[in-house]
Amino acid sequence: SFILEAELTEYEEKVFLNAYGSIDEKKLKRMKILVDYIWGLWGFVKGYNRYGRTRISRMQNLLLSFDI
Repeated sequence: SFILEAELTEYEEKVFLNAYGSIDEKKLKRMKILVDYIWGLWGFVKGYNRYGRTRISRMQNLLLSFDI
């Protein structure tokens, strides 16, 4: 969630993750998808439609780039 909220660049994300050691990149991407989905729904429920659309849009982009 921090990586998404801080809007880290790809480089910053790699530096951040290297501090934690071995990270499963597929698991990380799945968690990013889940976090954006949850916050997107929250935005719609609370009436923050633009915020909700932004989060769902990013989630869709992550889904499209996910290698199954």
